[in-house]
Amino acid sequence: MKITKRQHNMEPQRVGVRFTPPLVSVEFKCSGKLYIHEIAMDSYLSKHSVMEPPFLRSYVDDVSTAQLTRLVQKIFQKAKPLATLPTADYNNVSENQLRLVKDKMDSVFLSNVLKPGDPGYAYDKQVHVTDLTFDSKCVAVLDRVQTIRSQ
Repeated sequence: MKITKRQHNMEPQRVGVRFTPPLVSVEFKCSGKLYIHEIAMDSYLSKHSVMEPPFLRSYVDDVSTAQLTRLVQKIFQKAKPLATLPTADYNNVSENQLRLVKDKMDSVFLSNVLKPGDPGYAYDKQVHVTDLTFDSKCVAVLDRVQTIRSQ
């Protein structure tokens, strides 16, 4: 990992992954204090990965592509399909983060709502979801990281 000083004396220390729930963990020092920022990967593992946190770029700029590739591959190798929505404790997040999560949930819900009379509407529709291949999803995540870096 290339260590550089960032704005506000932010200095990256380490990068790691957690498999349950899947996330990338970035450890950095800012003004002498040690912080850990966790970037959830659930949205990248689902088909609704529309939201891109605006702060993500500052964290991934200093991490080598090879290290990101290796970490993302580990996440996908250990990832299990989500049976239900991921559980999270939204009591301990800021109002801003909570609003972002609720807005995302609303937009995903409204984009998927089918009413009687809409094309494709079925009363008791059952869908079989197959496992996604590792390679295509990993490439999609890495392409997204490259897009963030180039902005």
